[in-house]
Amino acid sequence: MRKFIVAGILIVLGLLLTAAEVSWVKESQTSSKVRVVAIAKAITAGDKIRPSDLKYVELDEALYYNGYIDDQEIAIGQTVRFNMQEKTLVTRQHLEEQAFNKPGEGNSMTALKLEPELALCWAFEIGESVCVTFTDVGGSYTDLGQVKIKAVYDSYMEAGGMSEYVLLEGDSFVISNIVKHRKLGRLELVKQDVSASIK
Repeated sequence: MRKFIVAGILIVLGLLLTAAEVSWVKESQTSSKVRVVAIAKAITAGDKIRPSDLKYVELDEALYYNGYIDDQEIAIGQTVRFNMQEKTLVTRQHLEEQAFNKPGEGNSMTALKLEPELALCWAFEIGESVCVTFTDVGGSYTDLGQVKIKAVYDSYMEAGGMSEYVLLEGDSFVISNIVKHRKLGRLELVKQDVSASIK
């Protein structure tokens, strides 16, 4: 009799475990996906990425982190720092940071040094559009316009530290305003949802 009871318990436990596994599989199959950029065929360090070198793949949202590139346009034309095999997910660390020192038509460029307390707050990314704001000694606030980050110099990069200098490109009037206000108060770069773009 005991054998039948034990067998019955084992059968019930087996059914419960099977149901739990089926539920887990279904959940994993319906989990949210994100689209990221991957290498379509192996490329060598120093090569410039062409459109044919890339493809989109789907990744579980739980495995996604901010370093992955989700737009092929960001990677196309960039130089890779390492040999990359097929199916490798592309991150910004795979790409050489390039300081583009030739402004676009009608634009100008300047460099801006950040105070440590500002640089610690967040990291900049090359190609990102930000707004430059000015605050004078009396506390008056002025929006000087939108610029694009063209290069970042971080003297503490190896320690995962802070950005200190940024190279900015923008409309010549905006850049001249930044230069004029440089010694008159506090300049800050502000991240916000911007729709305009710098050429």
